[in-house]
Amino acid sequence: MINLDLLNLTTPEPKAPGSNVSIIYPPDVFPQNEFFSVLENGDLKLWAPTKGISSKSTSRTRTELRECLPNGAVYNWQFPSQPHHWLKVAMTVLQVPKKGETVVGQIHVYGSTRPPVKLSFDKAADGVGQLTVGFREEFNQENPVDYTLLSNIPVGTRFTFNIHVTASGAVLFSSSFTDANGQKQTGNLILQFNESWAKQSLYFKAGVYNQEDPTPETLATEGSAALFHKLEVIHGM
Repeated sequence: MINLDLLNLTTPEPKAPGSNVSIIYPPDVFPQNEFFSVLENGDLKLWAPTKGISSKSTSRTRTELRECLPNGAVYNWQFPSQPHHWLKVAMTVLQVPKKGETVVGQIHVYGSTRPPVKLSFDKAADGVGQLTVGFREEFNQENPVDYTLLSNIPVGTRFTFNIHVTASGAVLFSSSFTDANGQKQTGNLILQFNESWAKQSLYFKAGVYNQEDPTPETLATEGSAALFHKLEVIHGM
């Protein structure tokens, strides 16, 4: 079972009737609906249609979990505060939006729309995807630099990824899946935050976050869907 006590949830539903801002559920009132559900085996099923209600800062939709305190208040951290910070995920991407990209994991920064890390699942026309890390070495860097973490992941295949931040600002990424021949495929990447990030308030997010804007022609069936088999956030040793 995934512990949801220290996570809040954003879905592409209106915060209130007629609102154009998406709702954020605190830990004790998560829904069981088309956007988010806990399955009998404990997996989480997430769905984010491309056309829906978005947050204030974007027109793009998401069903996404964010670390918080037990009372629902947001939890942020600075990387020098603990020796290690981890986001550990095992998941299966079931569907991606029309243009083929959805963000599945993030390190975000409080008070800015320029997150230091976005980990995206990008699907090519042949149905095979790759994990791409968008990384900002400096705080408020205008555009991230993209790095490929792992390739040739078929849609519908279970895979893992870990994002590990150390007290020195090193960011270690790892990912793996088992291919059709039973062979384990792995990817690893090490990057480094510069000192401009050290005093910034950071937080982990995971889910499905569509990387395209809806149009009048966007169908209700377009969007991102995934199963989360494991989702763990750790701060400390």
